[in-house]
Amino acid sequence: MRVSRIYQLVAIALLIAAAGCGSDNTFTSTKLSVGTNHFSISASPSSQAFTNRTTMTVIVTVTGTPGYTGTIQLNATGSSWPVSFSSPSVAPGSSSVNSTLTINTVESMPPTSPVTITINGTDTVTNESHSVSVTITPPIAV
Repeated sequence: MRVSRIYQLVAIALLIAAAGCGSDNTFTSTKLSVGTNHFSISASPSSQAFTNRTTMTVIVTVTGTPGYTGTIQLNATGSSWPVSFSSPSVAPGSSSVNSTLTINTVESMPPTSPVTITINGTDTVTNESHSVSVTITPPIAV
C-alpha cells in the first residue's frame, strides 16, 4: 500500500512538471504582471481658493494606455461639501476623457484651513486604482 502511494505522488509530480514543459521538453513559465498601470488620472486646477455662494469645478482627466479597454469609476473623498461628477464612470480606451467634478459650496461656510479632496479612479474589473488630490484653501482675507 505504501508503494502505491509513492507511485501516485511521483505521477502527480510528473504531471505538474509536464504542465510547465514546452514541446521541446524545456520548462516554461508565465510572468504575472503586477502593478501595471493601465490608466492615469489628473486634475486641474490642483489647488484653488474657496469661493463662497457658488460651485467650484475641477476637470478630472483619465488617460488610458495603448490597448486599454477598461471602465473607471470615479469618486471623491475628504469633502464636507456635496460633490458630483459629470461622468462618474468613464472608459478612456487608449486616449483621454474628462469628467467635471463639481463642489457645491453655495450654502457653506469657508474652511479655516486647507481641505484636501482625494479623487479616486478604480478599474471595475482589475481593481487597479489611482488617485489625485485637490486642495481647497481658505479665502484670501481682504
